[in-house]
Amino acid sequence: RTMIDAYARAKRPADAAAALATMRQAGCRPDRVAYTALMKAHVEAGDLDAAEVVLEDLQREADAVAAQTRALLGNAGGEPDAGLVAERAALLRRTSPDSTCWNTLIRGYAKTLKWRAAGKALQRMRDAGCSPDLASYTNVATACLRVGKPGEALARLEELDRAHA
Repeated sequence: RTMIDAYARAKRPADAAAALATMRQAGCRPDRVAYTALMKAHVEAGDLDAAEVVLEDLQREADAVAAQTRALLGNAGGEPDAGLVAERAALLRRTSPDSTCWNTLIRGYAKTLKWRAAGKALQRMRDAGCSPDLASYTNVATACLRVGKPGEALARLEELDRAHA
């Protein structure tokens, strides 16, 4: 993960992607931190479409973990082992997109003044069951302000107010 993050800071997404692929080939399951670092590499390089693909890949990974967990627990017969349940729950948490993942994407849209796409990503974040935080709303609001849409920015801040009242 350290290498992926270093490549992200250097705006070298191809190298970051290669490091993630090397992790997989070595039998290591990349977690959301590794995927978020790769998303960051794409965002820093200005390739938001590639960042979207990485987020989709992470969601597929989480979906696969969830399906495997259901199968394991379904085959356990009777009461599942508490240790197995805890282990699978931890794995699912490590592979599910969180606010940092989503905020990386939203920040990318905000930096490129794509305020509508930032707002849509905020809504997709909610739809995915991930609660937006202060950074989520302020990144969208900032994008709106930068393109001269103060009413839209105010609407995002009002959403923040309602969500965290």
